[in-house]
Amino acid sequence: MGRETRTRLKLVLLTVFILLFEYGFTVGYCNELNKVLWFDFALNFSGESVSLILDQRVGHIDQSERITIEPQFKGIGSFSNGLAPIRIKGLWGFIDHASETVIRPKFEGVGRFRKGLARIRMKGRWGYIDKTGQIVIKPQFDQAKAFSQDLACIGMGKGVDLKYGYIDKTGKMVIKPQFNQAKAFSQDLACIGMGEYPDTQYGYIDRKNRIVIPPQFDHGHNFSGGFALAKLEGRWGAVDVNGNFLRQP
Repeated sequence: MGRETRTRLKLVLLTVFILLFEYGFTVGYCNELNKVLWFDFALNFSGESVSLILDQRVGHIDQSERITIEPQFKGIGSFSNGLAPIRIKGLWGFIDHASETVIRPKFEGVGRFRKGLARIRMKGRWGYIDKTGQIVIKPQFDQAKAFSQDLACIGMGKGVDLKYGYIDKTGKMVIKPQFNQAKAFSQDLACIGMGEYPDTQYGYIDRKNRIVIPPQFDHGHNFSGGFALAKLEGRWGAVDVNGNFLRQP
């Protein structure tokens, strides 16, 4: 699927969501007893709960029909590390499982907590906070992703000048921004992309920025169980840590 097609699809989905949200269409959530629970809208199934919209407010409901978070927010995310992001009056904060505000809404954007830290955006820049809401890495990045294996992928620059690198939990730059694309570390390897779109080629580096699998793929995903999905010449296959396909795509 090309970039233009993906963009159009996102616009269609966004338009559908806005229409549902604005004009009060209803959807049902069918539980294990085949009883349908009706809401204005429902999304974000996480296995344990589903986000719901009722009277233009968002909350959570679990699989036993119990509303765990009363619809009261303009936006809500999934729980992680005991906290869930919520949006009130255009700003994001965090609540606990009792719906108590733990970190008051004051951020332009947030991510979920991972390993005790969450990314936050203030004045257009991304940084990180701990579970008390204290800023531990000041907002300074143009892009930021969640921590994984004690490293987080960050981006510096705008547009074609945007490059990705990695920081540790102190905010120290351990791999300077140099990649056109980059994913989180998994099994001590990270998928990185070199070259401008649509000619970007993907490979894998280790935590010391050594190239383990040279950039050669059309696309790549994180390693799991010793293997990663990679796309070559338009077809997907699984590669090992040496970059060899288990079966040629």
